[in-house]
Amino acid sequence: MNDAAKDAFLEAIERPSTERRALLETRLGHDPATFAEALRLLESHERADEFLAAPTFESHASVGTLGGSSMVGQCVGPYRIESLIGQGGFGSVYLATQSEPVERRVAIKVLHSEFVGSLNEAGATAEWRVLARMEHPFIPKVYDVGLTSGGLPYFVMEFVAGPPITVYCRSLPLDDRLELMRRVCLGVQHLHQKGVIHRDIKPSNVLVVETDGQAEPRIIDCGIAKLIERDGETRHAATEQVIGTPAVMSPEQLSAPEVVDTRTDVYSLGVLLYEVLTSELPFDRQRLRDTPLVGVARIVCEEEPIRPSARLRDVRDADPSERVAFRDELDWVILRALEKDPARRYASASDLAAELRRYLLNEPLDAGPPTVRYRMSKLIGRNRAATVGIGLTAASLIAVAATSVAFAVHTESQNERIAEELDRSELLLEFATDLLRGIDPAIARGQDRTLLLRVLEDAIERIEFEPPSSDQVAFEIRILLGDSLSRLGSHDRAYEQFERAQQAAERVFGTESAEYYRAMAGRGRCLLQMSRFDEAKSVLQQAQSGLGEALGTEHEQTLAMAFSLAALDRLIGRTEAARDAFENLLPRFASSLGDDHKETMSVRNSLGVVLGDLGETDRATGLLNQVAEFQKRELGEDHPNLLGTLNNLAGIYRSEGRNDEAIDLMEAVLETKRRVLDEDHPSTIVSLNNLGSLYERVGRLDEAAAVLRDALEASRSRFGDDDRRTLILTSNLATNALSRGDLEESMRLAIGVQDACARTLGSTHALCLVLRKTTIDALRESRMHEESVREARNLVDLLESSPDIKVSNRVAAFRTLGGALVAAERWSEARDELLTAYDLAMRDPSESDDVTEVAALLAQAYVALGEPTEAERWQALSETEDRSGPK
Repeated sequence: MNDAAKDAFLEAIERPSTERRALLETRLGHDPATFAEALRLLESHERADEFLAAPTFESHASVGTLGGSSMVGQCVGPYRIESLIGQGGFGSVYLATQSEPVERRVAIKVLHSEFVGSLNEAGATAEWRVLARMEHPFIPKVYDVGLTSGGLPYFVMEFVAGPPITVYCRSLPLDDRLELMRRVCLGVQHLHQKGVIHRDIKPSNVLVVETDGQAEPRIIDCGIAKLIERDGETRHAATEQVIGTPAVMSPEQLSAPEVVDTRTDVYSLGVLLYEVLTSELPFDRQRLRDTPLVGVARIVCEEEPIRPSARLRDVRDADPSERVAFRDELDWVILRALEKDPARRYASASDLAAELRRYLLNEPLDAGPPTVRYRMSKLIGRNRAATVGIGLTAASLIAVAATSVAFAVHTESQNERIAEELDRSELLLEFATDLLRGIDPAIARGQDRTLLLRVLEDAIERIEFEPPSSDQVAFEIRILLGDSLSRLGSHDRAYEQFERAQQAAERVFGTESAEYYRAMAGRGRCLLQMSRFDEAKSVLQQAQSGLGEALGTEHEQTLAMAFSLAALDRLIGRTEAARDAFENLLPRFASSLGDDHKETMSVRNSLGVVLGDLGETDRATGLLNQVAEFQKRELGEDHPNLLGTLNNLAGIYRSEGRNDEAIDLMEAVLETKRRVLDEDHPSTIVSLNNLGSLYERVGRLDEAAAVLRDALEASRSRFGDDDRRTLILTSNLATNALSRGDLEESMRLAIGVQDACARTLGSTHALCLVLRKTTIDALRESRMHEESVREARNLVDLLESSPDIKVSNRVAAFRTLGGALVAAERWSEARDELLTAYDLAMRDPSESDDVTEVAALLAQAYVALGEPTEAERWQALSETEDRSGPK
């Protein structure tokens, strides 16, 4: 502690509250660091409900002839009272200066007058002997005990100038808070070993000081502690009353104070831990304040506290990353300390300290479930140098599980032995499943992904060489491998594992079972990711129907199939159908899983995207902002899921013409993605593409080309040349090259992937049509007219021979052919093809594109053909909104 800060603080607290800050500024304004330290002390001091001896239930009216502020300036033995620090239920605490035999500042606690009779000098001396034996760095020393001239007992203690633990911890990371609380527990354990129960462990009685840059607790106000009756030592009658602060009291302390033991302090430590981590109390703070003591006792003794993790989610300014780190295990620890039955709590403060140490070291907790799976997960977690380590261990466990049953069958014939090995295999599988499913593909980086795929392939090879003898085990292994491979983007290999799982499920569970359709669902999701849309639709529909029969239409797995089918509709251009499906799913997910569940938010996110596609931008923006706020709160500012939502929101801004806002948001999203993800991460690739599109929209063509090239290179590296994402990026870069006038690059890119696009998506897919049109336009601009016309006729022939082609696409094809013929100055042919385009458009105007370009090209053709009257009529049409044709 800086002496200058301490001296300024001590001087300030003797001034009226309105003058204190000004005094600090005058004294320490030249030294910002010291000023900040003194100000922190002052702010802590002024928190009346959080400093030394805050009122217990109500202020005592009488504090004796030397009580209250009248003692300031008086001497008590060799101690001169300098200022009143605080007042509480048992007495007043003063800052004093000791003149002899040493000069030092001390804290003096003077008890209230009503304790004179029950806590006489003999009793005070007995308690002082106990407190004086305290030799622990976290407990201030007790120097002296005596009676004032008015006959009031007082204790002289080491002065601690530090803030309450809750104030100090506000800016500390989670693990640092837990370490500080572990030290508090060790200090309380020392009290217990000396026969003292504190009975009022609260923030204002646990101060924090820094020693050599290390935060250390100081547990103060042990003067109201109840002595444990042992070895004939004095037990004070005065302590048989309810003593302490209601908000931190244990149930037995409130209902039967005569039977409290060290475990009541364990309860209070649980309350303190709760508040240090969440800034809230287990029960509503205002409700406790407004409730009489008997009502407080009923609340504490009968009602269950709010789970700390739930409380943290409700804290508006809580650090989002802290919410992520606050795992179920901390709920277990705190709620065990808060058990109403003392026998179910931690047996001692040292046990709680040991539990916190185990948490910090990622070791299994005593409060955790007594399962092998849980304890194995902690073992792995302690040695988790990288995600690769998890995958390697999990893959090894898969292989062990796959062969253990076979080993049992080969070496033992007894059914009991087989059953035992089956149970063990399933346990290993369950554990490995949790481990591998914990690998978030949103944050798996490139090297981790490559090595994980390698170890998963090793696991597949091993179970192929030594297949499980139990189809049930085989099913679980294949499902696990399929899930893991799919999450890592290896959808073709995942599909194979789901197919094998479905075969195993058919043998052991039957074709009507949930397991059978669960494996089928995995196949459908893989087909969707591989852009095999027709197959995906058929498989997903079957899986949805089967899961609905087996589990119910509102079961999470059934709803997941409906979600995948809605996503499929959007991918194949059935945007309105996708919107209707997501609209239907949103209340069903909310009802089944909860309105704030992450899967419900995924539906809300997808609905926002399709609404944006359909131009319903106001509602889309509202939904995406709602999702973004949820993700910020639950996942943190840098989480990839939030970045994806912001990416979608930027797309909405783009559709509204808010280009500058869209670019600013997308640039920020991309910067974060490049920092926390790989360059070839799917989410990064999406943002590169979208930013390129935005740059192109505002005419920044060279910048657009640069980011699109980065995106295309990353997509080729991650997904391969024939993947849908690679094809889209190739088309976008080809269109950009055409806009920039780089016709050679545009043709090279567009022509180079046409065959791959037809193989992957189908020759009449919208993307394939765009690639063909880009090629035709580039050929035309290059004055390669014969090639341009030939490619345009091929496009028209393709669409004319294909069923279920949109009118707008057919119109566009004939318009493109007409434009190529105009450029080649083949006027009669151009006129005929363009009139066909116009006739098609007029047959179904609601489905046709704008015909003004067709009309303009027709006007040009008629001029060349020497028919000025017709030319004028078509030119007039090209300049109006009237689609009825020339008059």
